[in-house]
Amino acid sequence: MSNNKRTVEDADVIKRLRQAFAETQMEHQEFADKLGCSRSYVGNILSGRVQLSGRIMKQLHENGFDIVWILSGNSDKAEIQKLQEKIDTVKELLKEAYKQ
Repeated sequence: MSNNKRTVEDADVIKRLRQAFAETQMEHQEFADKLGCSRSYVGNILSGRVQLSGRIMKQLHENGFDIVWILSGNSDKAEIQKLQEKIDTVKELLKEAYKQ
């Protein structure tokens, strides 16, 4: 008989969700409040005992979490950040050019 905990959510999804949660440095109750659910439900989500519902995914997104990355491991966030940095550099160069 196996002692492995039974999960319903994909292990990689849970791993990325835990990582995203850890990066917030929030307590479970604060995280639960942001998601509009109970602290115990957050524990169930983070342990994989329940699947992420559409409502929870929507709340995660509205609170700045990268749902695409959590679900798939893929994200355009890094590329968008690089482009934003380039745009900011061009803005600064244009400001300097117009000052002269």
